[in-house]
Amino acid sequence: TQSTWGHTSLLPRPMTSTERPGRCVIVVTVEIHEGHLEEFIPKIMANAHGARTTEPGCLGFDVVQDTSDPHKFVFYEVYESEAAFAEHHKTEHFLEFVRTAGHHMKAKERRNFVSLN
Repeated sequence: TQSTWGHTSLLPRPMTSTERPGRCVIVVTVEIHEGHLEEFIPKIMANAHGARTTEPGCLGFDVVQDTSDPHKFVFYEVYESEAAFAEHHKTEHFLEFVRTAGHHMKAKERRNFVSLN
């Protein structure tokens, strides 16, 4: 592709759905209510550990905490496909997390991505 400066861009062109490698990347941001950290952290860590160790389609599940606000977290999840992500929602560790951790969350946003490499 041509850039605004007239030379060929080094960035790849957008991939079509049939060309995509298929890895499904999920980025969830959450904010936890004051006073709920001690209860919330073990629950999300159990969910992440269960996904990484028991789900063949889960390629990674990182939980990171904001250094300037310890009540804010990002979950970075990578699945081999959208089908593998759908299977994650059926697992006992995920269902347990949903049952027991929802009331700790003040805000939640989920974004879905596809890996380009």
